[in-house]
Amino acid sequence: MIDRVKTRLDRLFGYQKTASAYRRKLGDLGDPDTVLILTDLARELNYRKTTIVPGDALGTAFEEGKREAFLYITRRSKQDSSAVEEAINEELTNGT
Repeated sequence: MIDRVKTRLDRLFGYQKTASAYRRKLGDLGDPDTVLILTDLARELNYRKTTIVPGDALGTAFEEGKREAFLYITRRSKQDSSAVEEAINEELTNGT
């Protein structure tokens, strides 16, 4: 019983440490590097594109997995999705 509780606590605190690291590194949309990184990830991980690959269930799953990776990163960094979208739009408009 004690081992189970210890394992759960270790997972919880490990999760919190990781989430804090995401927030420290990617939590400031006022930082140009943060916006540049998120824009690059959004572009490469098909954040905005339809992820359905007609006639290819595995291709669809693969593309949706890439998109989910971006959503996971923004969730872990505690980003507001509308603020991320706005920052990405501005970065794409202004030129990368």
